[in-house]
Amino acid sequence: MKILLPATKIAITSLLLVSAINGFAEMPASAGSQSAQAQTSEPPSRGTNKGLVQARYGEPKDWSDPVGSPPITRWYYDQFTVYFEYDVVIHSVSQRPIPEKK
Repeated sequence: MKILLPATKIAITSLLLVSAINGFAEMPASAGSQSAQAQTSEPPSRGTNKGLVQARYGEPKDWSDPVGSPPITRWYYDQFTVYFEYDVVIHSVSQRPIPEKK
């Protein structure tokens, strides 16, 4: 087992603490408010991981299998589509209503 230098331990601990604080800031206040929040919130921002997207917006109504290399996956919600590279959001697109045919 390798022994970590004190500065390395402090850096790792600080990184984990900052990550945890950022993760909690993006999580919903209660599970019951998830669906309402998903309907009224903005799409997730670039860099958010799948776990936080699912915690904030709930299960997607549909999703695509990974395509390409690196693998790109899409999660479909009523108001937007989220594109992931591996497990990280790379893009979110709001859904527009389909115009009626005349």
